[in-house]
Amino acid sequence: MSIRTDIEIYSGDLSEFSDIEIGKALAQGVNLSYQALPDSLMQEQSFPPVQLNVDNVAVDFSSKTVLHVKRYDGNGKERICIEVSPLKWDDYSDNSSIYCATKHNPVYAVKNVNNIPVLMVAPDLTGAANSAIDTAFAYWRPTYLNLESQLDNVLLDNFPQEANTYAIYSAAILILGFKLKNAALEEEDTELAQLIQMQMQSVKGQLDAERNRLNKEEKGGLNEESIEQIADPTQGKPTQR
Repeated sequence: MSIRTDIEIYSGDLSEFSDIEIGKALAQGVNLSYQALPDSLMQEQSFPPVQLNVDNVAVDFSSKTVLHVKRYDGNGKERICIEVSPLKWDDYSDNSSIYCATKHNPVYAVKNVNNIPVLMVAPDLTGAANSAIDTAFAYWRPTYLNLESQLDNVLLDNFPQEANTYAIYSAAILILGFKLKNAALEEEDTELAQLIQMQMQSVKGQLDAERNRLNKEEKGGLNEESIEQIADPTQGKPTQR
């Protein structure tokens, strides 16, 4: 068995699709997995966080998606940064603004600088590299465009094994979507379109069940609430991206 054959189980015959097309569907499936599944699970296969410091205050984040950013204050206490609009960045980094970020409530944004997506943190970072004082760490995942090279793998590289099935379901639904479009618009085959729709609904049901299972496992037996929510109901985990 391989990822290719696993996708084919749910999407049906793949002979009309090139490896590039299947690889793009798989890449999108993996990207969707990172958005839908728990951050703790998605970081089991971690990519080294990027440190921002006084000598590295802005980082090129091309082909990367932010999971979360944390900043250490002057006492070395970890603070989660809140994502803000890059259009209002000057307000958050201006000491005279009522919106100015503080070490207790730091923020981050990804700004377009000369057509490059650049990650920035406020307030200003004054700590040195490898220090846990007034520095920040950005946790990320790749933004995949094509995973054609992994179609014949048994499992996805650098991806939690437990989430492998979810990514395959997602890729299969995307491929079924292309098949439905062809059947309905190009071939005008109503009967085939209905069969594809039924299969899409079936796979979507399995996808939803798998997502619920993986999210439920993260919560565990604590009344299906996270530790943060039990300690303080107003606090949840950072927004998944």
